[in-house]
Amino acid sequence: MFNGERQCVALAATAQQRSQPCVLQTAPDDAVIFGAVDTRGDPLDSVIVDRLQGGSLRPPLLQTWRPRHVHTQRRSSNSFIGNEASGVYDYLITVENAQGEMALMRVTGGTDSEPSFALLRLSAPIPRVFRGDSITYPSEVIADRSTQRAYLVGIDATRRFYIVEVGYAPALDGRTAPMTLHVSRPVPEAGYSQPTLTPSGDIIIAGGATKKGNFTPNLPSDPKNFVLCTSYFVLILYLCGLKSLEIFSCEQQFHF
Repeated sequence: MFNGERQCVALAATAQQRSQPCVLQTAPDDAVIFGAVDTRGDPLDSVIVDRLQGGSLRPPLLQTWRPRHVHTQRRSSNSFIGNEASGVYDYLITVENAQGEMALMRVTGGTDSEPSFALLRLSAPIPRVFRGDSITYPSEVIADRSTQRAYLVGIDATRRFYIVEVGYAPALDGRTAPMTLHVSRPVPEAGYSQPTLTPSGDIIIAGGATKKGNFTPNLPSDPKNFVLCTSYFVLILYLCGLKSLEIFSCEQQFHF
């Protein structure tokens, strides 16, 4: 744990060695850590949740639904849907089962109880295929607390982008959360990296890896080409190799 100054200190041994785990603050002085793969990238036999304060947990849900091994950075702030000032520590994490189905899991902390783990009720399954093309979701969900919407960004082999939008507020009360799938046109030049949510509610992907390897920027001579334009429900790809900023609106929307 980082000591707030210059060093990280070891507090205790964990029950499992993990790669890219979820580390979530669940109380002012507590946190949980869990994951699905070991330090070599191999699946763990079971998912154990370690706590900063208290013993380890084996939530029954995590024996069937496991956290995904994502290919971008995990940032707990992206998945946070609570209110730290009010002592509410809630997160949304994507999970999958042995059949390859995906779902959203709510992790709820608190000062007076153990963290809880539960699936959100969605109006439809998270899509894995669109018109015969497999969808890959390399990153974790991003939550917009101001609108109470969560976004999961995917991509397929044609470099078509997908945004799964979930209005999660009803599901926090046990009701069904509506879901919309936004689909872009293919963008062959696009790379994929960690999506970023802007204050205006747009999603930006800058640089990233392409089929040819890591993205190498080729800066334009005119910096005015980098003026950031925004509008709601638009996937903005900030690609330095293009002559100007390109904005790709979603071609289609599917409401569930």
